[in-house]
Amino acid sequence: MATRTEHNGRLSPLPNVGLRKRRVRRMVTVAQAAELAGADESTVRRALATGRIRGEKPGRDWLVDAASAASFQRRRAAPVKGA
Repeated sequence: MATRTEHNGRLSPLPNVGLRKRRVRRMVTVAQAAELAGADESTVRRALATGRIRGEKPGRDWLVDAASAASFQRRRAAPVKGA
C-alpha cells in the first residue's frame, strides 16, 4: 500500500512525488543567443554544432539554451592562461 505524504497542501499517493524541483531552461533563437553571447550568428551556429553551446534542433532552426549562450560569452571574454 502506498504511503500518503502531504505536499503543498495536497496529498500525494507516493512519498516524495512532486518534491523535486525541475529547472526549466529558457530557450532563445540563434539571433537572441548571438546577442547574449556578443558574437555573430554564424559563430553561435558553429558552437552549437560542435557542442560548445547547448541547444536543440527540433526542426530546421536551433533553439539555444540562454544560460549556455551567456556562459559562452563569458568563456570567450576570459583571458587566455599563460599569455
